[in-house]
Amino acid sequence: MKVLLFISIVASYVLANVGEIVAMSGNVVVLRGTNSLNGSNGFKLENKDVVKTLENGQAQLLFQDESVIRVGKSSTFEIENYLFDNSENSEAKFKVSSGFFKAVTGKISKVAKQNFELKTNSATCGIRGTHFAGSISKEREKIVCLKGAITVTANGKTVDVIEGEMTEFKAGLVPSIPVKFKKDDIEKIEKGFKLDEKVTKLIQSVKLTKDLSVDKDKLKEVFEALKEIKDNDLVLNALNKLENSLNEQYEQFLEASNKKADVSNLLNVQAIESDKYSPIKFGFYVKDELGIDYNNLSKADMTNFTQDKYGNLEMYRTSILESQASDVAKKMGYDEINQKVYEFWDGNSKGRVVSFYDGVVAGSVKYNSQYSLIDSTNSKVNLMFDMGNRLLLGNIGYLVNNRYYNTTDEWVLYFANVGKNAISPTGYMIDENQFYSNFTPAVSDAFFYDRFFGSNLEQVSSYFQLTDNKNENFSENFDEIAYGMFVANKSKEIEMVAKQIGANDYFSYGYWAENSFDSSNLQSNTYGGWVKAFEGVSQTKEDVIKNFIANGAKATYHGDIIGSVYNLFEAQKTSVIHEGVVNLNFDFANANLNGDMNFKNSNNVWDIKVYSGKVETAGFSFDKFSGTVSDGQTIDNFSGNGKFFGSTAQAIAGGFNAGTDSGNIAVGAFSGFKK
Repeated sequence: MKVLLFISIVASYVLANVGEIVAMSGNVVVLRGTNSLNGSNGFKLENKDVVKTLENGQAQLLFQDESVIRVGKSSTFEIENYLFDNSENSEAKFKVSSGFFKAVTGKISKVAKQNFELKTNSATCGIRGTHFAGSISKEREKIVCLKGAITVTANGKTVDVIEGEMTEFKAGLVPSIPVKFKKDDIEKIEKGFKLDEKVTKLIQSVKLTKDLSVDKDKLKEVFEALKEIKDNDLVLNALNKLENSLNEQYEQFLEASNKKADVSNLLNVQAIESDKYSPIKFGFYVKDELGIDYNNLSKADMTNFTQDKYGNLEMYRTSILESQASDVAKKMGYDEINQKVYEFWDGNSKGRVVSFYDGVVAGSVKYNSQYSLIDSTNSKVNLMFDMGNRLLLGNIGYLVNNRYYNTTDEWVLYFANVGKNAISPTGYMIDENQFYSNFTPAVSDAFFYDRFFGSNLEQVSSYFQLTDNKNENFSENFDEIAYGMFVANKSKEIEMVAKQIGANDYFSYGYWAENSFDSSNLQSNTYGGWVKAFEGVSQTKEDVIKNFIANGAKATYHGDIIGSVYNLFEAQKTSVIHEGVVNLNFDFANANLNGDMNFKNSNNVWDIKVYSGKVETAGFSFDKFSGTVSDGQTIDNFSGNGKFFGSTAQAIAGGFNAGTDSGNIAVGAFSGFKK
């Protein structure tokens, strides 16, 4: 129950246009077309407006979906495009070209998070429901994630930055691997917001009551007092402090008024241990006094819990050792000498692994306005992490009042849809389908504070909220919400070996597989494909591609595909891709491409049409597509990227991910030559 109360307070204003300036200080101007307008409290913002602050200026902007952007001193913030209609068509495209910013995303992060984008001079930030900040200059950019998670893409590379981490990079270079930020990192960004501490006394009277409510009259009194303050720095700081104060009070309330119900002993699978590792302690806070030992719950105790009604249980998790970015990077094939994580399809990658985890779920479910505890003794978590391909598959199942739910999930490591292969080695996200009986109701998700634990990644865990918006098994629509967390131990780990099966003039290629791989068996376990340029074959220089673009060159490439198909419902089983063909047509003048990919696995034929893509000097990526599988499946997720090779781009190599509506995921590599 974290509260961003300052959003709801300021949102009491009636918004017009796309948003407005709700607080400011110093000199703030709004550039609208050829006009320069003086900013003021209540100033209505429109699409294409540019908000500029001078050295003594700053502003807080509130948009229709209740997203809040704070613009620091000497900063430039542009509204490139904004539309909010509370649907998946909503869109927010912003740009910060200089200075300091803080962003707290609103409703758009729930309905259309894929359409939120904040650009800087060198990078693009995407969200997963979050609070982040940054400082931008011509020479260097620093972006930190304060809550939730973001993706940061620059120069063709994407990293995933989760809560408590930052990425930093020079203009024109790729983002650094995210690291834990320090207090002085935040202080440097905060220097862009000159907020006075004097106004703190105005919020000291706002307290949470025992029932976790806030006196609305007191809030109104404080807010009316804030409106009378002429120095808007005090207003900005007060709203920020009000949020922090209420969150701190809530945490203190949990510790003081509740008992911890420890369910750690229910996790029976023994993790692969290391000498530095101490297992997670996890469970939930409870109010009811049932006369049992909360520090060591038995399976019988959990059965007693099952029939009792609970509110939104607050989970807790403690661990001695949270995994570091470098711990996870090693499992992904991180090259310590060159300090880089190779593309998922690059055969130069070494040390990558596939890991399997088993665990349990703890939490509660709201159903028809009542709450019931998840029976952790009858829950399960089975996950497979393909670290090299940044892919996560698995399922979560749990029992509530003798109703069993099996959430079979298509999960993608470090991003929320198939194929966005970010290189950040610190977290994961989920894209799921929930199954109850024979029905597949719509489910929205919120997974947060996802973490690996232990120097050898012995455990994984995440808090979650799953909302079943419509269940066709009943005569009327209803919301069913599961709140909780899962913890899973690593039960098996396989080191991947690059099994070569062929070569051409520029590349060798093959499958990522176990040592026991049998190339004659199409059902033999493989984990994607790889392509590796021969020694002496280098990536095409960017000046060559620039010349192609300037001269309007066109080229067609034809080649082969190799890889694997994963089955969502049987994560440990894969089948090889064979008879794969790729044809790509490049229009350098328009920086675009199109083409098709066709391949087989087992008895199925996959057919993917690529309608558009992006061509850059460093390589290319895919955009719009359509696709089907011969057994009737529809390909609803597809992405990939590649690079040019040879002095005049005689060859290409790359990789892709494609997912179907029935839970099959193809991960492959390709190489081709100019016709």
